[in-house]
Amino acid sequence: MADDKSATGVRWLAGPEDHDYPAAASYLSLLASPAGVDALVAALKAAKLVRFKAKDILRAAGLALLPVDNAHVASDLKKIKMGKGSPPILFVVYFPTFTRKRSSLPSRS
Repeated sequence: MADDKSATGVRWLAGPEDHDYPAAASYLSLLASPAGVDALVAALKAAKLVRFKAKDILRAAGLALLPVDNAHVASDLKKIKMGKGSPPILFVVYFPTFTRKRSSLPSRS
């Protein structure tokens, strides 16, 4: 699959970068058992790419838009202006069957 440029001027890479899956696994390990993380990452790798508007992804994730002066946002905007490609978002809908048992979660002290 070739790189793609959206109507907004963002050039999307054809797929996630190599470091995206371990990063997703790291985050998911806070929520799911090791077997659940493995299953979710395998599902992400096998998933077909689909397109959604950023506002819809943020709404589905329950997240607010970060300000443009956020360091990560500013860095990504700079990359976009330079014409560098952005990898697609790896998005997982929460499935309770993958949840860690509460007793195995770290305690808050």
